[in-house]
Order: sequence, then structure tokens, then C-alpha cells
Amino acid sequence: KREKMGSEGSGRVAKEPPLATGSVLYAASKYIGVKCRAENLAFLSCKAEDENPAKCLAQGAAVQNCVSELLVRLSEACPEQFTAYSKCMEDHPVELYSFDDCRWHEKKLAQCAVKALDIERAAKAIKVEVFEPPKIFPPVQNGPPPSIKASSTTEK
Repeated sequence: KREKMGSEGSGRVAKEPPLATGSVLYAASKYIGVKCRAENLAFLSCKAEDENPAKCLAQGAAVQNCVSELLVRLSEACPEQFTAYSKCMEDHPVELYSFDDCRWHEKKLAQCAVKALDIERAAKAIKVEVFEPPKIFPPVQNGPPPSIKASSTTEK
């Protein structure tokens, strides 16, 4: 079960999630797929059963809440890694198929997020082997690619 952000008695104040741009959602997509699986399946099941969009508003809101909570948790637990990977995805759009330039940032985020969000336990619970490095991550060098190093030094 997920801890509700800002729920009564939690002692936590709800934080605004980062703006859910395409690059932010892409950067978080693997974690959304695992942590918000039940909400997504309920929404898709509802949509398959009833063509009336109004019938699935509650399930859609549950998906939105889950994703918002996950984005907050991810941005709190791994702020530098999440921001760096999201920014890299924004700077290297899908149309250019240049995702390989962001693999280093993806790996750094995964190293933080898998532990911080307890992804391995959640993935095992739904029998998904999501984060085995050979399946998701190609061999990664010890630092960001030269193109990223160059762009980050010129932006200062």
C-alpha cells in the first residue's frame, strides 16, 4: 500500500508534484507502471466495460492521484537524479531517437528510486522483472556521455 501524501495523522504536508510534462512522465513511467498498476488496471477495465466516459471518473481520478503522489515521492527521494533524467529527456526528444544519451541519468535515477520507492518488492508482487539491468539498461559508462557533459558546462 502507498502512503497517502498529506493524509490525516501522517505528519506530512502534501507537496505539489512537479509539472507533469512529457519528459517528467517518461522519466517516471517505469515507476508509475509498477506502483500505480492496480489503479491503471481498474481504469482500463472500466473503460472496456462502459463506453460512457462519465462512468470511469472515479477510476481516472485514482490514477491521477496515484501518479501525483508518486511524482512527489520521486522528486523528494531522488531530486537531483529525477530532475537530471527529466531534463535530459526534454533536451533529447523522442523524435530524434537520442534516448541513449540519457541512459546514464536513467541508471542513476533507478539506483535511487528502486530503493527509495521499494520498487523491487512491488515488482515481485505483480511478478514483473522490471529492473534487471541487462534487460533495461545497456552497459553504461562511468559518467554522462560527452554530449551531456558539454551541454551542462556551457549552461552555467
